[in-house]
Amino acid sequence: MQHWTTALDYPSGNFEKELLYSNRLGKADGTYLDILNSQDRKMKKIRGAQAGFTLIELVVVIVILGILAATALPKFVDLSGDASKAAANGVAAAITSGTAVNYGAKQAGNATAKPLDGAVCTDTVLKDFVTGVTLVAARAKPTDAATATSSNEFEVGGTETCAGKKAGEIATCTVQGYKGASVTATIVCTG
Repeated sequence: MQHWTTALDYPSGNFEKELLYSNRLGKADGTYLDILNSQDRKMKKIRGAQAGFTLIELVVVIVILGILAATALPKFVDLSGDASKAAANGVAAAITSGTAVNYGAKQAGNATAKPLDGAVCTDTVLKDFVTGVTLVAARAKPTDAATATSSNEFEVGGTETCAGKKAGEIATCTVQGYKGASVTATIVCTG
């Protein structure tokens, strides 16, 4: 029987069978199958040495994650008050800019401009100047239950009016969010 050393030298395509047969007869001479067998034995040794993480390594990772969570969690909890204040500021700014545009429209003679010449710090007067939120009347006393019952509702109140003020003068109203953040909105009176 002729001994072939590479698959290219072996014409019948049964190179692996011939190598296996030659290895059984003790003719191992560093051919393709011998190399594969030795590499397979090396890989089995390497895989056996890498069984996984030790218990100590897992405990250290869990402790580190716990410390990170303990320091980061209070920062995220405190953000709800900041978010409520930012939302109230946004509504107050929308009311302020809306009344300024309304004043400009009134000065230009636009018939659709809303007259702001009386009590202005009410939800019914100011609701036309904001969109996307609901304005509700402020509570009569600070000890009363809040009238804003969701993050989309804002209490509007105040005692200042535009009555007796000239066109372009301002009045201030209070806008309070659901979580209690209170800010001031400036109303431009139309006279």
